Amino acid sequence: MPSILGVSTARPSTHYDQGGDKVFGLVIPSEKAETAVPAAADASQENVHALEERIRVLEHELAAQRQSGPHASLQTFYHLSDPSTGHIKVYLDEPTWSIDQNGTATLKARSQLHDIEAYLENKQGAAFTVSKFYDSKFQEKEAQQACRSGQILPQPEPVDENIIVRSESMISALNEFAEKQVDFENDFRGFNAKQSIPAPYLFWYRYRSLTALNGLQPQNAEHMRLLTSWIDDNYASLYNRAEEQIQRGMISPETAQFLIRPGDVIVWKEKRELMAIIARSWPTSVSAPDSMQIVNLSKLFEKPGRPETLATWRCSLRVEILLKAKSLKAEVPIQTLSAYPLQYASEEWKTQLEKRGKTFWSCRKQRLVAYEDDRGFYGSSDRFMVDFMTYGELHSDTLSFKRSYPRIDDPDCDRMATQVMESEIPPPAPDIYIFPNSLVAYNLRSKKWIDLEVDKVRDVSWNKKSFEHLVVDKETKDLVHALVTNQISREKGTDIIDRKGNGLIILLHGGPGTGKTFTAESVAELAEKSLFRVTCGDIGTKPEDVEKYLESVLHLGKNWGCVVLLDEAEVFLEQRRITDLERNALVSVFLRILEYYEGILILTSNRVGTFDEVFKSRIQLSLHYENLTEGQRRKVWKNFLNHLKSLEEGTGGKSIKGGNDTSTAEPESLGIDFEDIDCYIPELARIEMNGREIRNAITTARQLAAFKKEMMTNTHLRHVINVSSKFDSYLRRVQAGTIEKSGAQEDHFAREEGIR
Repeated sequence: MPSILGVSTARPSTHYDQGGDKVFGLVIPSEKAETAVPAAADASQENVHALEERIRVLEHELAAQRQSGPHASLQTFYHLSDPSTGHIKVYLDEPTWSIDQNGTATLKARSQLHDIEAYLENKQGAAFTVSKFYDSKFQEKEAQQACRSGQILPQPEPVDENIIVRSESMISALNEFAEKQVDFENDFRGFNAKQSIPAPYLFWYRYRSLTALNGLQPQNAEHMRLLTSWIDDNYASLYNRAEEQIQRGMISPETAQFLIRPGDVIVWKEKRELMAIIARSWPTSVSAPDSMQIVNLSKLFEKPGRPETLATWRCSLRVEILLKAKSLKAEVPIQTLSAYPLQYASEEWKTQLEKRGKTFWSCRKQRLVAYEDDRGFYGSSDRFMVDFMTYGELHSDTLSFKRSYPRIDDPDCDRMATQVMESEIPPPAPDIYIFPNSLVAYNLRSKKWIDLEVDKVRDVSWNKKSFEHLVVDKETKDLVHALVTNQISREKGTDIIDRKGNGLIILLHGGPGTGKTFTAESVAELAEKSLFRVTCGDIGTKPEDVEKYLESVLHLGKNWGCVVLLDEAEVFLEQRRITDLERNALVSVFLRILEYYEGILILTSNRVGTFDEVFKSRIQLSLHYENLTEGQRRKVWKNFLNHLKSLEEGTGGKSIKGGNDTSTAEPESLGIDFEDIDCYIPELARIEMNGREIRNAITTARQLAAFKKEMMTNTHLRHVINVSSKFDSYLRRVQAGTIEKSGAQEDHFAREEGIR
């Protein structure tokens, strides 16, 4: 199979081999038929050969003499690989087929040239030379097939071809032509008129026109006319075929090299992910076995766009495009290639890439996002902070970071200017199409840096109604609302020392399930800030570890504008003792950190009876949560069920799955009979349960109904509550000090122990 670069300059005839595939070739001229004569020919035939060889040499000498005249001309050299030695020899005549006694066809030529430079020096006048490279193995299969079937041998085709500009006048002409083309420097990076120019001479394909040589100096125009006339004589038909095919959305191995131009956006799917890059060069090509053409795109321009210290960088890579065809001219749709220019892709792909670019651009500095995860790894309530600068500061010395971003400090990488990065307007096409398909972000729930698919990144939808659903008295809600609103708008504190006392610290204390954590979540939604939740288990208990961890958490919380929730904070607030130096150090560390925190910090605890008195002046607002009353429980039941009803309506009545709250259900769930449960809410509210127990009861009842393949009703709720209450009753009796005596409540036990 001929390579894309090896384009025949002659007009091939067509016939079929035994397999039915097309084979391209030419009828061998009669004067060259001696190549098929056996070596045992008689002496008279040998004399004829000698005379013909002498005539051929004289013809080339005459041509060389004409080239030395006043007008510039060209010289063609034929480079042929010797099959016995592998060495390449240069000839003045075009190779022809020769068949030996064994019927093996090889390429032969007669007018060998030992020194090209010496030849050109003696035969002055060549403005440029054409070198054509041949190898018998290139068409060996077609030639042997023709020999066996008695058909015409294929026209010898070069495997490669190039032009070398020899005269200074021609070099000057080519340089002037290049300077007058607006995009020449971008289209042909590193172009040097003194170096060989490979076929199919893409510079002329790109800029050829009737007026292309206008404006050149007369002498330069004459030289360029000589060069381009030769190119047109040999390649104009190929250029025209390429343009005609591409306009129809088709391509062939013969014309594939013309499909992609520098600056084109190239798209493909990789593991179901849409990828895009910008071509930095024209494609090069090689041949592959079994009728497969492989087009290699070299020096492709990609911009990963991962921001680091307000800069993005571009990197180069190579991409292979596979083009499968049965013959050199067999056409295939462009969209069947493994990669192709964006202009031939669907509008859906273009829209997806543009949206990806805008999303990535909005995350180039710092942004809180939500994520639409169809694999169930992350819940619908998860929030992610995109902040590559912070990520780089924390992980730039790690091996994984260096593997992921090996060229982040490469001085050869092009980087976006700072003023471009500061603009809120995304880059125009084509840059907008080539941003990466993933970015690194911090999961505020799991507290891990992970990679997110940019196409699934969404804006955060703040649930302002959650604060309205908070089951506390109106006075408390108004006070919290006022403090949070004021903290958002306040820029400086009133303390004499700058940065001291500028934060809002709220303590929420009460029994389990009374709404403390939900209050913190609601405050974050109300303030449109992410919730950064940490517990004692995350922090540790050693003073040095506590200080280091809390400082990092509060640093991130301040930088990201988070509401920091320190759950179960009693371990840090416990009263100091003279005999416990480690405890005293822990409390002192925590006090100092609270003093200088400038954001919103919410502490929750159900053991305020052990608090150190010094914390009272550091905490701006303390709220106590009593056990839920019957009226409050009724409201909690309704809030949970209304939330589930809205979720089911949002899914068209389908089962709800995913998330980290009560919306989680098995996919086999048949839904919820809300009318049935609504009738029993007054009875359910009379059962002493806290908010967390109510949520757990609903979640478990839904799973029970799904297991039984039934719609969830009050019966399932009663089943779950009855089973759970047996353990709760036993636990309360144990805490009261006797199994026989019952009635003591958990809060009464806590008060007796001085806990709350």
